Amino acid sequence: MESQPAIWKKAGPEDHDFIREASQEFAIFGPYTEIIEGWLRDSWVETWVYEDKKGFLMLGPFFPIFFRSVLDVMVIYVSPAWRRRGVGKTMLEFACTRASRKGYRFLRAHVGCENHPALELFKKAGFKIKKRIEDYYPSGLAAFEFLKEVKNSER
Repeated sequence: MESQPAIWKKAGPEDHDFIREASQEFAIFGPYTEIIEGWLRDSWVETWVYEDKKGFLMLGPFFPIFFRSVLDVMVIYVSPAWRRRGVGKTMLEFACTRASRKGYRFLRAHVGCENHPALELFKKAGFKIKKRIEDYYPSGLAAFEFLKEVKNSER
């Protein structure tokens, strides 16, 4: 039996309530409900919803071609019922594909040092820790900066 390809859609206004509600989970890092609300309106940021709200992903900023080297995974959220079932891995694979298709060389993410499930997810997906940043988040928590080279389809 063949597996079905993942279903992605760019987030629209009908997805904003789901994204707002999910963003409350990031409150430990600071006022992320407001921050994510701003990113939803930002033309440099892409927001993608995975398979009928199993999760969402925010990527950006998408710069003009001469500035393209690093694209950020700004937010990755997997709905609680779908965690530890491969959804996060699939979402990061999609992020790598988007980065490659848009001509970026690296995909970067900042992950809270205490967020052990996310740290493991990024490590398993082939991201490498580049540095620890103290006081990275508005709440004062530290983060690890992760980086992964992506195969660039524009080269």
